[in-house]
Amino acid sequence: MRSKGTLPDQSRPEAELFRRVKALQLQTRRQVDEHLAGEYQSAFKGRGMEFDQVREYVPGDDPRHIDWMVTARLGHPYIKTYHEERELSVFFVIDGSASSGFGLEGASRYQKSVEVAATIGLSGLRKNDALGLLVFTDQIELFIPPKKGRKHLMRLLREMLYFQPEHKGTDLKGALEYCNHALKRRGVIFVLSDFISPEGYEKPLRHLAKKQDLVAIETGAAQLNELKGMGLLEVEDLETGQRVLIDTDLLPQTPSEDRSRFFTGLGADYLKLAEGEDLQKTLTRFFLKRGRRR
Repeated sequence: MRSKGTLPDQSRPEAELFRRVKALQLQTRRQVDEHLAGEYQSAFKGRGMEFDQVREYVPGDDPRHIDWMVTARLGHPYIKTYHEERELSVFFVIDGSASSGFGLEGASRYQKSVEVAATIGLSGLRKNDALGLLVFTDQIELFIPPKKGRKHLMRLLREMLYFQPEHKGTDLKGALEYCNHALKRRGVIFVLSDFISPEGYEKPLRHLAKKQDLVAIETGAAQLNELKGMGLLEVEDLETGQRVLIDTDLLPQTPSEDRSRFFTGLGADYLKLAEGEDLQKTLTRFFLKRGRRR
């Protein structure tokens, strides 16, 4: 596992690295500036409200915040004011297995995850949130603890863009167990995966949802449905290399509805990213819905 942020391929020209990072930054900045800045703050609150000061009541103030002791002493109403104690930690858990390299319309599942993390990360940077990253396959490939600042965000972007997995398999259970042990402070955790993993990740996921504000983002939604009606296809399992013949007319529907109920039952949020869906609009709707609910 790499934990110090060393780029996996040191032979890549630094100019190309800078170009790709800046392109991703500009793309996500436009989305944040135009659509997501306010919605992010309302959707993801800090740790609570902290007392600020006592001032005179003015029409329109919430009467629930009247300080009755000060009001009685001075003879006219005063209220307590508060400000949000932000100090929010945002952590991304990204599936980097071989199957995450699959995609039907250009962008792979992993590329989708990177764009989502970059967009949310830039929103968090605007609010001075601490940002961290874990990329997993069937091993923990990369772990970067949460930290604040633009320089740190740029490091996360570089690492995500040039991530090269050392393994092919998927072990979501192991990644979640690692998070349960490594992340001591409560924060918001985004798990980005197609959730096609060996069974057994439900227990550590449930444990993580109790400790953290958990958001599960399914990056492979609707891809099986896209293959329906294409007849017999020979496909290769990207993780094992095994080739099999499948009848696309007999493919099952993707289990997104079951997953939605499962994550909701844990008290977690669930968002699916379907093929061809506008990421900007999808995230905006999600943030607005979450903000209203909370």
